[in-house]
Amino acid sequence: MKHLMLSAAAIIVLGACSNSTHSPKDTPFTSVQQLKKVEVNETVFGRQISDPYRWMETDDKTLREWMSHAADQTDAALTSLPGYSELYQELLTQSAVGDVANSLSLHGSKVIHLSKKEQDEIAKLYIKDGKHERVLVDPADFKSNPDDNTAIHNYRLSPKGKTLAFHISPNGSEIGQMYFMDVQSGALLDHKLPDIWGEFEVNWIDEDNLFATVMSYVEPSDPLQGMQGVSYHLPSKKLTIEMGPNAQSPSAPQIALNEFPIMSAQPNSEWLMTRTVGARPDGRLLIKKKTSKNWINLAGYDDRIISNTLKDDVLYFVTQKDAPNGKLMKLDLAVSQSLDDAQQIIAHSDLLIHDVLAAKDKLYVQYKENGVHGLYEVNGNQHSIVPLPQKGVLSDLSVDPETGTLSFGLQTPKQPKAYFYYNKGQVSQSEFGKPAVEAPEGFEVIREYALSADGTQVPITIFKSAHSADKVAPAIIYGYGGYGRSLEPYYRNKMFPFLKKGAIWANCHVRGGGEKGRKWHEGGRGKNKPNGHADFIACAEHLVKTGRSKPGMMGAYGGSMAGTLIGPAVLKRPDLFQHAVLRVAILNPLRVLHAQNGANQLGELGDPRTQEGFESIWHMDAYEQLEHVTRYPDIMISVGLNDQRVELWQSGKFAARYVEQGKGDLLIIRANKKGGHGVGSSEQQSAKVYADVYAFMLNRAGHPDFQIN
Repeated sequence: MKHLMLSAAAIIVLGACSNSTHSPKDTPFTSVQQLKKVEVNETVFGRQISDPYRWMETDDKTLREWMSHAADQTDAALTSLPGYSELYQELLTQSAVGDVANSLSLHGSKVIHLSKKEQDEIAKLYIKDGKHERVLVDPADFKSNPDDNTAIHNYRLSPKGKTLAFHISPNGSEIGQMYFMDVQSGALLDHKLPDIWGEFEVNWIDEDNLFATVMSYVEPSDPLQGMQGVSYHLPSKKLTIEMGPNAQSPSAPQIALNEFPIMSAQPNSEWLMTRTVGARPDGRLLIKKKTSKNWINLAGYDDRIISNTLKDDVLYFVTQKDAPNGKLMKLDLAVSQSLDDAQQIIAHSDLLIHDVLAAKDKLYVQYKENGVHGLYEVNGNQHSIVPLPQKGVLSDLSVDPETGTLSFGLQTPKQPKAYFYYNKGQVSQSEFGKPAVEAPEGFEVIREYALSADGTQVPITIFKSAHSADKVAPAIIYGYGGYGRSLEPYYRNKMFPFLKKGAIWANCHVRGGGEKGRKWHEGGRGKNKPNGHADFIACAEHLVKTGRSKPGMMGAYGGSMAGTLIGPAVLKRPDLFQHAVLRVAILNPLRVLHAQNGANQLGELGDPRTQEGFESIWHMDAYEQLEHVTRYPDIMISVGLNDQRVELWQSGKFAARYVEQGKGDLLIIRANKKGGHGVGSSEQQSAKVYADVYAFMLNRAGHPDFQIN
């Protein structure tokens, strides 16, 4: 769940800027139709639970038909708003401004990059050697039906660059196939691995062998459980299940059904390594010699290792155990296989150390300071700062296996992502990146703090322009607050059309994220999730206190795990948040173990089978809270009908109970019928999502350009 997240007319002073709490607004919207109830009542750890829409968990056909019908009504209403067409066209126009490069890597003289050219709807994989560039993979070639939307999720070259492995999935499902290609000829090879989740790349051992993480389907109700670590030999097409369900070795390590084993090897190392990952920042670590049959459990979840790499026979890792901001350690596996013998390279400090990458003769370590990224170059036990061209967000770090050159992306809220190369102490800019889209006049990024209920200072980042200067403005307040993930200061050009309407966008960096290290994450995880609710409310109150917005003009927005943040927060304060958009959201986490990808969430949510876990999840369950509050805000539910991360019934049950309870004026559903959780969306789909969100928010805020009359 990782998830995978975000005209030109000047704005006059709105009628909504009067002393009235509610903005004058016309609506073309009609709430979704009420559905049947099938009473389910039970007592769990002393709490009375009523769940009349539990039937949705098994009656997928009725649920989808209801959502699709409601989505058609919503689409007709949104597109009828006067300002909608102009907004949507501006968002579409942005996608045709220059070539957008992503996932760039080097291999000798060759540059491989996943790029969307001006004329493309979805990115293709290119290879450039000198001045010559050609398409390696066009995802459109892998459509089963003409109306499908296929996308490349990842790729990985073999060590000598001869063979390409790449992952394709249809219609945003993220469950797809791993294909193989001869790089020189561009010919597709006669290999295809079983179903693979889109986040999992293959890890090459040599030109003929690789490791992969594949789906076993041992748990029919949840294909994301029971992942297998496999080895694959290309010449013989032999696939061996090394670990996980049905492992073929009697000495295979124990892998829980909700753990994802990622196996890897290094050419010059005697060791193999497996990291078990999931919807949590840390994982278990297992090692074994290539000549041995038995795996060694080197590190457990309590060791809080968040990043690791193997270089020759030395393991390097970043741990947050007894170091909530992270520290870099090393362990010579030829000497010891115990973390007790690990040596410190970079000590715990105010900097947030979060990732380590091995190069030929050095390491690179990413860190954050005051919300922006930095990079260390580590030689032996010494480290120095890499002179980055500007302060911003780093991404796509990759080392050329031939030259040792580091490539990386770098962006700021005001500068689009550009790719750079670093070698021998020098940084040079590449020709690749993302073109600049004209920012609105007077575009500003303001960083302040909101005061939460318990006195905690909560960072808030406010994006605005001259169009909202000295005005009480419509606002989107965005939050996430899960897995220790931070809301990074990216370049978000799709925000610009919203700001041009005289509105503002605010990122609320609630506890549960990783903005201030492990303590910040733990402060909003599991039983501490209500801290995040209080933080999010504080951000909205901050916008009111500073005169930037006011109730009736502020909308809450978040998705996926943010459903456990935004849903309860807006129900606690419907006077403050009078409208909200909940996108592909977890809204009924008490039933998480009955959901696909649900068992994967226990590390973040807690376990509803225990009394402590049940109680903490109850407080973040928006579906359950609908029965215990007296007033609801206006809400738009947004889903992807091919979502494999969050079940549709998580949104469907919430929507049905909202209407049935009669405590709110409006709930509508929008749906991407050829999309999923958001990964792999086309430019048209992405533009549509933002246009719908902005149009709904501006209509609810009373913006005159989005009123029918």
